[in-house]
Amino acid sequence: MARYPEPLAPDVAARRSGRPMLELEAVVDAVRALDAAHDLVLVEGAGGVAVRLGAGGFTVLDVAKTVSAPIVIVAGAELGTLNHSALTIAAARAAGVECAGLVIGSWPAAPSLAARVNRDELPLVTGIELTASIPEGAGLFESRAFEAVAVEAFGEFVESLLGYPA
Repeated sequence: MARYPEPLAPDVAARRSGRPMLELEAVVDAVRALDAAHDLVLVEGAGGVAVRLGAGGFTVLDVAKTVSAPIVIVAGAELGTLNHSALTIAAARAAGVECAGLVIGSWPAAPSLAARVNRDELPLVTGIELTASIPEGAGLFESRAFEAVAVEAFGEFVESLLGYPA
């Protein structure tokens, strides 16, 4: 869709680079085309549900609502994640977007007390089941190792999204 030279919010990166901003309609059309061709489509956001993605200040929530898709929230493990996750899910609910799951995106090899407690508290604070905890550094794994981690972490969840028996 778009690639900008600086790692910033997409609308800011577009303005700073002088490149065209994303348009909600184009993003929605691309998601719908992928959805028509595949069993499952995942659309990755950029920094959170309130980050402006392009022209008119549209966000991931706008995309999700327009295509009637649920979202999965990726949360941290450490201090602040309870507040951040609760606010994110409240924003999704206020926008009329369903949250299908909650993932800790980088589970520490040696979790602190805060991380261990947060893992237990996240579902209580947010009302959303913890879907998975991905080990820190998983993004650096070789593809087969990453695939094994992903299948283990998300297998039943993905099957439930596809309507397969869990």
